[in-house]
Amino acid sequence: MQELNRTFTGVKLSNDPTAPNFRSSGSTAAPVDENIYYQFETRTWSAHNRYFPIPQKELNINKNLKPQEGYN
Repeated sequence: MQELNRTFTGVKLSNDPTAPNFRSSGSTAAPVDENIYYQFETRTWSAHNRYFPIPQKELNINKNLKPQEGYN
């Protein structure tokens, strides 16, 4: 899960105002990581998100099946 719970990054931005990928400055500066890659989304995943839920149709057919934890 550690691999999934992270901030996803995009293009590498520049601190050079003349560059086409300039990140801006001050309060309008795009968020970047330590390598100046744009940080566009922080994702967090719960443990149950590693698996798909068992379809209700299958749960109805086989009474020995139990819903995946987190989907009940």
